[in-house]
Amino acid sequence: MTLDSYTKGMWLPYGEPLTDDELGAAGESLFDGPFTWPVMVARRSVLIANVATMAEYTERHGVLFAPHGKTTMSPELFAEQLAAGAWGITVATANQALAAHRFRVPRIMIANEVLDEKVLRWAATRPDLLFHVDSRAGVEVAAAALAAVPGGRLSVLIELGRAGGRTGCRSVAEGSSWRARPPPCRA
Repeated sequence: MTLDSYTKGMWLPYGEPLTDDELGAAGESLFDGPFTWPVMVARRSVLIANVATMAEYTERHGVLFAPHGKTTMSPELFAEQLAAGAWGITVATANQALAAHRFRVPRIMIANEVLDEKVLRWAATRPDLLFHVDSRAGVEVAAAALAAVPGGRLSVLIELGRAGGRTGCRSVAEGSSWRARPPPCRA
C-alpha cells in the first residue's frame, strides 16, 4: 500500500509517497513520526479475533452483518471482514461510500440520509449501495434524482423512529405511505 498526504492519519505534506513496508522499516514512532492525531492503533491478532467472533455470532444467529467502516477506512480490514462473511460495510458519508466502492466492497450501506442529488445520481447506478431516508421529503429528493438516471435504481431503507424521537417515520404505515409520485421510488 502506498502512503501519502491523502492517507488518513498521515502527515507527509512535502515528502515522497512511501509504502507501508518502507514506513515499517524506517521504525517511525507514533509520537514523532509522520502520524497525525487521532490515530488508531490495533494489534492484528486482536482485530482478527474480533472479526472471527463477529463472524461466529452472526452465523449462529442467522443474521447479516455490515460492520461500520468509518473509523478505520481500511481496505485490508474490510477485506478480512468480508472474507469472514460480512454482508457488506457500513459508512457514514457519501465520500466514505465512494472510498469503499474503490476498495471493491461488494455492498455498501450509508447509515444516513442522502440528499445530495449528484451523490443520489451516482447511487442510482450502484445496485450495491443502500442508504436511509427518514422523511417523505427525503424520498422526494431521491425520486427526483432517480428520474435523471435512465434505468437507475435506488436501494432505500426507511428509518423507523419513535414518537418524540429525532428522526424517522413513526409507524410502518407512515413509512409505507412515502411513495414518490411521479416517478415511483423503486426500492
